[in-house]
Amino acid sequence: MHRAPRLLMVLLLIGTFMQLPAAGWAADTHVIKAPEAVKSPTRIAPATGKHKTARPDLVISKINFSPGNPVTDDDITLWVFVKNAGRGASGSSEVQVKVGGESNPPVIRVPALDPGREYRYTKKIAFGRAGNYIVTATADVRNAVAESHENNNIQQKTIRVAPAPKPDLVVTKINYSPAKPKQHEQVKVWIFVKNMGPGKSGQCYVSKTSSMNNYSIWGKKPVPALDPGKEYRADFFFVSNQAGTYYLRAVADREHRVDETHEDNNSLERKIVVGPPAN
Repeated sequence: MHRAPRLLMVLLLIGTFMQLPAAGWAADTHVIKAPEAVKSPTRIAPATGKHKTARPDLVISKINFSPGNPVTDDDITLWVFVKNAGRGASGSSEVQVKVGGESNPPVIRVPALDPGREYRYTKKIAFGRAGNYIVTATADVRNAVAESHENNNIQQKTIRVAPAPKPDLVVTKINYSPAKPKQHEQVKVWIFVKNMGPGKSGQCYVSKTSSMNNYSIWGKKPVPALDPGKEYRADFFFVSNQAGTYYLRAVADREHRVDETHEDNNSLERKIVVGPPAN
């Protein structure tokens, strides 16, 4: 009779004991909040190589000249452009510009250039003979600058020089005044020289000879350089010592200073009658 109450008490104690751990577990899980959750560490990519410094790249970007179709003795303007085509700034350098067969071409200082910047060198040249002339420009000719590319510093361009067109000097007119001169009277003579050729002429002389029988008066005057189609008037004077018929003869470029298209049309002759002296 005493075993039943004891068994009941044991069962009650066991039920109380089993509830206590469950309540304690529930309290622990409640304090772990979402913001306090442990995050995964950020992944860092491993280095793939060493960091490279940006370098300049000096190149000849352009070679230009004017006029575009030059002829011999033209004054030609030559432009050479040095450009920094790299990503880094360059220090100062030098460019060499060789024209034709120059044995000692000039070397020109080029200032420091930021990326994308250009330096222009200008030179005046002329060629006395027709032909093809090669311009060779070399950037950083002394290799003073460490560049990203070292095999693109040279540029060339050909200047084709044609023979210059020739002039053609012609005496177009001989005028004089007075129309009926008298013996011992001063006569003024105008001689007109015109360039009838396609090319410009250099300076020359025009001569005048006033002759009658064995008597003659000779003189010459300078004629400036003449563009095609231009004309120049030279003024002369002469006084006749006796009455009679004189022959005025003018010759352009008598000394053959100018190379012309025609050399057989440089002279002109005109007759002038001098009367007896006025009473």
